[in-house]
Parts: sequence; C-alpha cells; structure tokens
Amino acid sequence: MKIFLADPKGKLTPSEAKSVIVEFSDGRKLKLTESETPTPKEIPEGISVWGIGKTAQSEYEKSTSIMNVIPVAANGIIIIPYHPYGTIQPAKKLSMEIFISDQDDTRRSVDTSNIVIELKSGKTLELLQDYAKRGLLIWGGREPVPGLPIEDAVKRTEGLGMSPKAANVIHVFPYKIQRDTPA
Repeated sequence: MKIFLADPKGKLTPSEAKSVIVEFSDGRKLKLTESETPTPKEIPEGISVWGIGKTAQSEYEKSTSIMNVIPVAANGIIIIPYHPYGTIQPAKKLSMEIFISDQDDTRRSVDTSNIVIELKSGKTLELLQDYAKRGLLIWGGREPVPGLPIEDAVKRTEGLGMSPKAANVIHVFPYKIQRDTPA
C-alpha cells in the first residue's frame, strides 16, 4: 500500500510511510496498516484498522480497544475506538491528530487533514476527520466533492466494505460492483 498526503486543493504527495496513526483528543487511538492476514479470496484487498489505546477493560486488553463503526453511506464509514462507558457521546466533539510511521515505527505528525491510501490493485481509500468530529471518516475511493458532475463522482467513489478480523481489528476495502451487461 502507498500512503499519500493530500493538500487543501487535493494534490497528492507520496510518503514513505507504512502505517497511519490517528490520535483523538480524549486519548483513544486507531492504527491503519496494510492487511497482511490472509483473507478469503472473496474479500478484496484492503487495510486493517486497529483499535488501540487506554480504553481497555482489563489488564489483558491494555493495548487494544474494540471499535464503534458507523456507516454513513454506501462508500463511507466513521470509526472510533470504543468509549469506556459504551456510548459514542455524539454531543462531544473530538479533535484528532494524524501521524504516519515508517518501517522502524518512527512517528511523525502530518500537516494535513486528508490521507489517501492506494492499494496494490490501484483502488484507493481516503481518510479524514468526520465532518461532525465524531471519529475517523473513511471513504471508498475519494471523498465525494459537492458540485461534481455525476459522471466524475461515480469515477471518484467506490463502495466500501468491511470484514471483522477480531474484536479490535477490521478489514476495510473499496469495491466496485461488476455488472454483467447483455451483448
């Protein structure tokens, strides 16, 4: 997978990063990595989203956290690590900071609010702060931009699927529905 930093005008700059870490203002964290665990062949290539942080319920779970996943469209989801009280608390706004890390797990803060991940297949995912500041918003393809002609929006976006791997890990993948058209 390749990680690109997007500037406010949408220009992409490649990075040498191997993972993305998102830290929320209340201490909760997510880590996004290339999916290395074999998945069934029916499940497309994607990324692993890990819930990490201080919200564990026991000593055994100290470095993990289950996640709340909120679908917002066929091509978008919001992810936030589980809140210790079991609710998302929608009235509470969360700020977030994005870091990228390299092979040696050296983290560096990025000065962008959008990250684009390109998979080996060429499909993309776009990561950004949820508009209502409830968590990390992941789009299949790229973020739908208001005012784009429908043809451009269709080219830019893809469906978004997910498959649980564990209580604290989900596999997220973009896809396009293939239509068989009669000749």
